[in-house]
Amino acid sequence: MSEKKIRVAIIGVGNCASSLVQGIEYYKNAAEDASVPGLMYVNLGGYHIRDIEFTLGIDINVTKVGKDLAEAIYAEPNNTYKFCDVPKLNVPMVRGMTHDGLGKYLSQVITKAPGPTADIVKLLKDTKTDVVVSYLPDQSSDPPPISSKPRPSNSGMTSAATKLRPSSKPRNKYHL
Repeated sequence: MSEKKIRVAIIGVGNCASSLVQGIEYYKNAAEDASVPGLMYVNLGGYHIRDIEFTLGIDINVTKVGKDLAEAIYAEPNNTYKFCDVPKLNVPMVRGMTHDGLGKYLSQVITKAPGPTADIVKLLKDTKTDVVVSYLPDQSSDPPPISSKPRPSNSGMTSAATKLRPSSKPRNKYHL
């Protein structure tokens, strides 16, 4: 067993994060030669599954912020299958940033936690986090409206190569 832990923070504690945290708890005592679904090796480079230690959870949802990560992974609107009881981890859930908004659909299912954004950089340093796993939504479920306008053709446009072609004569000795 490794003496060093891999200290992991999670940004966006939704269904994928729930599965990750449950999986680490469920397989933490797996034998070195065990076959674990989704993993090629129980021990990789001297690190066992149990060597993964969570340091911080970052989210914006009022149902998660202020709770322990072990509780937040089961909070609404998460609905992933619960396959493992995760004991209290003493890992705080803090409020993340929402500078680009929530998106049309996400804003219909969550309420943004009140208060300011936590000082994420300071917290990552203070918790000596090694790895940050980002499960931020990409707003792909928020597709832009389809335009009825045809795409403009590029006929008549000057190519970038033509614009970047150097003049035949240098302007000075430094211009090549």
